[in-house]
Amino acid sequence: MTLEEKISQLGHTSDAIKRLNIPEYNWWNEGLHGVARAGVATVFPQAIGLAATFDPDLIHKDADVISTEFRAKYNVGRAPDGTSLWY
Repeated sequence: MTLEEKISQLGHTSDAIKRLNIPEYNWWNEGLHGVARAGVATVFPQAIGLAATFDPDLIHKDADVISTEFRAKYNVGRAPDGTSLWY
């Protein structure tokens, strides 16, 4: 990537880079304790509450659920050309 192309990827609305076959992308979301602002999803306690469990295996299970839900929501919302809307 050129410097300009790298810079174009820093905002939540990332420009397409056609020569590298990278589509335009909006990655505005976060998953610290669940899939935020994307309809129905599992929500886990805030980070301080998760940390207070002192249970790394539980945190890994939470992260697995969050990542699975993110992928499912992305795949359901993806257009035929591979683009997607917010969240």
